[in-house]
Amino acid sequence: MRPEHWLYTIPLRLRSLFRWAQADQELDDELREHLERKTEEYVAQGMTQEEAHRRARLDLGGIEQTKEKCRDARRVNWIQDFVQDLRFGTRTLRKSPGFTIVAVLTLALGIGANTAIFSILNAVLLRNLPVKNPKELVLLGTGRGQGSTGGVDDVLYSYRFYEELAKRNQVFSETSAMMSVLFDGMHGRVEGSASLEPMNVQLVSGTYFSMLGVEPILGREFTKLDDEPLGAQAIAMISYSWWTRRFARDPAVIGKTIAIGPTLYSIVGVTAGNFSGTTVGESPDVWIPLSMQKQVSPGWNGLEDRWWDSLYILARLKPGVSVAQAEAGINVLAKAIWRDFAGPVIPPHRQRNIDEAWIPLTSAARGLSELREYSLPLQILLVVVALVLLIACANIANLLLARSANRQREIAVRTAVGAGRARVFRQLLTESLLLACLGGVLGLLFASWASRAILVWISAGPESLPLNIAPDVRLLAFTFLISLVTALLFGTLPALRSTHVNLTDAFKSGRGAAALGVRSRFSSALIVSQVALSFVLLIGAGLFLRTLVNLTRVNRGFDEKEVVLFSIDPPALGYELDSRLVNLYQQLEQRIAAEPGVRADSVSLSTFNHQSPCSGRLQMRETTPTSSTTQSERATSPRWEFPYSSDALLARRTPPHRRRSP
Repeated sequence: MRPEHWLYTIPLRLRSLFRWAQADQELDDELREHLERKTEEYVAQGMTQEEAHRRARLDLGGIEQTKEKCRDARRVNWIQDFVQDLRFGTRTLRKSPGFTIVAVLTLALGIGANTAIFSILNAVLLRNLPVKNPKELVLLGTGRGQGSTGGVDDVLYSYRFYEELAKRNQVFSETSAMMSVLFDGMHGRVEGSASLEPMNVQLVSGTYFSMLGVEPILGREFTKLDDEPLGAQAIAMISYSWWTRRFARDPAVIGKTIAIGPTLYSIVGVTAGNFSGTTVGESPDVWIPLSMQKQVSPGWNGLEDRWWDSLYILARLKPGVSVAQAEAGINVLAKAIWRDFAGPVIPPHRQRNIDEAWIPLTSAARGLSELREYSLPLQILLVVVALVLLIACANIANLLLARSANRQREIAVRTAVGAGRARVFRQLLTESLLLACLGGVLGLLFASWASRAILVWISAGPESLPLNIAPDVRLLAFTFLISLVTALLFGTLPALRSTHVNLTDAFKSGRGAAALGVRSRFSSALIVSQVALSFVLLIGAGLFLRTLVNLTRVNRGFDEKEVVLFSIDPPALGYELDSRLVNLYQQLEQRIAAEPGVRADSVSLSTFNHQSPCSGRLQMRETTPTSSTTQSERATSPRWEFPYSSDALLARRTPPHRRRSP
């Protein structure tokens, strides 16, 4: 079409939509002018005024019919009809407050439960990191490992490997490294405070924030200069949430110090409010340069060891470089770096490990997370709550059928005065859509509470799991979509049944006998479906309950009812790896053992109910003495006698990232 046509029609359609009274007045004036002009033409031909006016009206084809044709030509009448249906539906629902409240609350519970589960799924599986161009980020390896290993590793990497990779690669525009372990049990002392405070500490390279494109809202970010020399950059960045909780958003926080052990770290920046790290389910309070690893945790001191693998490596792809191209280039470079580390004479077993190693590149757009191992249970739970929503839809469909029986006379009158079945169906479906939207809005509020309650329930500690479950576009779209689908599920068939009205019977008795028979059969089918779905849910709930009961009866090898567990943080008080620390643990054991009611005590690096970098699932696999497979064990004191255990076992364990099928 020509541009001048659009210049005329678009303003006309907008006026018809938002200023319909003005548009109708303009249409009346135009038709009146046209009618007067035609009348004058016929008068000029010799007709009388009355005959000319009648002939002009006949030529026009009827004033009201012409108006309807003109309105249809504007292509906005369906919007006006929809608005009219919304107004009428609102008035109708207000006349039946009991039905409306029951239907909206039922839908709110069903939609809210689905939205709550989806919000957790969204946070764990779907939500991108709040960083610059997250789709360009990749992780070397799969990220399914923690702690430290030695030798050739395709999951964790040494600091020296990271340095060589950053200097020699041709496929990444930027690289960064982070410690694979979050120090979430540390204690420090903030300047001006006399007491120790718990804090979660993450060690990252100087390029971490610049590579992610995360800019601080206060102060500065780390730079590459903060990586060298080792142990000399006692600085820290703090998270926005910790800044809010601990410092009440005090802008004078820059320059304050945090004492962790004997070292004072100066706060140089505060991260953006929407950034909480690159690991979903973890929320660091403090970021410290990797170069300060020995000072933060004296037991972890391997930055200068080429084979001490303890880091994740994140990188940003160069423009135009695909993941496949980058993966091929990185593996060639990695093998070259490992050969350089091994020296001129490489042992056969190490050469074999280098040849067999392959580093996959994993998208880091959604960050790292061990919580994704629980994605299947969450999906099953989403299916379960979807069945609950189906039962709710069947309930409301039955209510609508019962309600439609009392509206047969109303529908018959509307049909008798010219409303078609499609028009009546659209009106009834609009009422269902209103109910679903009200239920969706209330369901969002319910989901906000329910999702937080679920996080508290599944959390191991006193604090809830740090997941970002705030509503986003994806969550709002899901809620809108499920509300729309719900309206179609419970509103379509009752609306169709309601349009089958026998006018004679409806005007005689107020309801159609045929419609009542159809409603009865359809209502029975809905009741059968409700009972069937309820049985499915009941059986599933019974199986889940039986599983939980069985889990409580599992023999763990010790009586957990009589075990008290607590942890200490000696480095926060200035202890180092020397005889003072050994004496501290020995004195603690002796004094606790002397307490009344204590039968035995012991010290362990990790416990049976805690997953640590030095513990994992026991896995038997064939290895040779020369294999580079590194195993770690639980470190315990000599007094570890398993006093509540049926068997005294100390098993060597494979690190988590080495969990593979035999």
